[in-house]
Amino acid sequence: MKAEINGEIVEVFGEREKLHMLDVKKLFMGGFYLRNVLLAFVFLSLFILYAMDEQKMKKPGKAILSSGFTLIVISLALVAMVFTDFQKYFIIFHKIFFRNELWILYPETDVLIQMLPIEFFVSIVKRTVYIFIAQYVIMMGIVYVLMKRPKKS
Repeated sequence: MKAEINGEIVEVFGEREKLHMLDVKKLFMGGFYLRNVLLAFVFLSLFILYAMDEQKMKKPGKAILSSGFTLIVISLALVAMVFTDFQKYFIIFHKIFFRNELWILYPETDVLIQMLPIEFFVSIVKRTVYIFIAQYVIMMGIVYVLMKRPKKS
C-alpha cells in the first residue's frame, strides 16, 4: 500500500508491520478453522444423539446447559480481568500466540499502530465476547426447548 506523504509516494507500512499482519492473518484463519470444526462437531453430535433416542437427549442436554452456563461465567470473569487492565492481558495474548516480536510496534514510527490504537482492540474484544455469549445463549435455548418438548407416545 502506497500513499503520498509530504508530496512523496511512499510505502505506508514498514516490513515489520507487513510481517506482523501476515502473522495476524494466519492466526485468524486458524481460529476460524477451529471454530468451524468444533461447531460442526457439536451440531453433528447433537443430531446423532437426538436421532438415536430423543429421550436420551435429556442428559446430554443438561450437560450442554451446565457447560454453557459455566462458559458464560468464565467469559464474564475474563471480561472483568481484561477490562481492569486491558493492556496487560493484550501483551500476554501476544506473547502466547505470536512466536516473534513483530507485534511490538511504536506509535511514533509505525503507521499500523497509529491506525489501530488500543481502543480499537478493546472494542473488538467486547464485540467478540458479546457474540460468543449470545451464541451460547441461543444454543442453550434450543437445547432447553428440545428437552421440554412433550414426550411422544
